[in-house]
Amino acid sequence: MSMVEQSTRNEMVVRRIVDEVINGNDTSVLGELMAPDFVPHAWWHEPFTPPESQMATPYEGIRAMIDADNASYENRTMRIQEMMSTQDRVIAMLTNVGTRKSREITWNEIWIMRFENDRVVETWSLEDNLGRYQQLGVVADSKTLSEQAGLA
Repeated sequence: MSMVEQSTRNEMVVRRIVDEVINGNDTSVLGELMAPDFVPHAWWHEPFTPPESQMATPYEGIRAMIDADNASYENRTMRIQEMMSTQDRVIAMLTNVGTRKSREITWNEIWIMRFENDRVVETWSLEDNLGRYQQLGVVADSKTLSEQAGLA
């Protein structure tokens, strides 16, 4: 199989994760898409811990996290804004929209996924949690934070 064909297959897996798992709220297909012993990395809170630490495997932890996140937002949808792939990696820039506490919240994510045999074996992710928390009103807006830090 050529590198282009493999990249296309890997991108199809990412599209299935977005369409079926996130938007379709069906974590049962994760077993087809991700290796059971995959290694997750989350840049916003390394090392990757709760709720995953209470699970038997990182795979079960990711499943629990997706289920919890989907349950936390009404009408949550994820859109792929851009996707690039090369050899065994796919990079996706994503936008989430969901309603929580009667507010529509929008936040972005970046995923980097490494593949072996058409399955995700390692992930790196970064979410705009600051922007999400600001929209929820639990963190001050950026201007106020800059002023408090003496940067404005």
